[in-house]
Amino acid sequence: DDLMWKGAGAPLDHTLIPPVFIGAFDLFLFVQDNAAVQDELRKVLAKRVADAMTQEVVSINVDASMAEASQLMLKKKVNSLPVVEGTKVVGVVTRHDVLRALIASHSPLLE
Repeated sequence: DDLMWKGAGAPLDHTLIPPVFIGAFDLFLFVQDNAAVQDELRKVLAKRVADAMTQEVVSINVDASMAEASQLMLKKKVNSLPVVEGTKVVGVVTRHDVLRALIASHSPLLE
């Protein structure tokens, strides 16, 4: 499904993915990762939740620290994590939640 082509002078066993340029509002954005662009387009054009959802679910245990949640979000490149206790989902933690906790830990007014 990726747009692929043989680069001029590239060995026959090497396939190159051409760069993607997205233009909007007199601006052009260079995108290096075609797969990421295709995945985001699939989500934007989705008609059903099943078409837009992330299939590889990354969750975190209810006893984990906010630091662990932050590290996991960064590592897995996700914006939210289902919070589980055993096999049951008991909540969701988002990047906003992590940021708010970080700010509160450094500001006595927000505790």
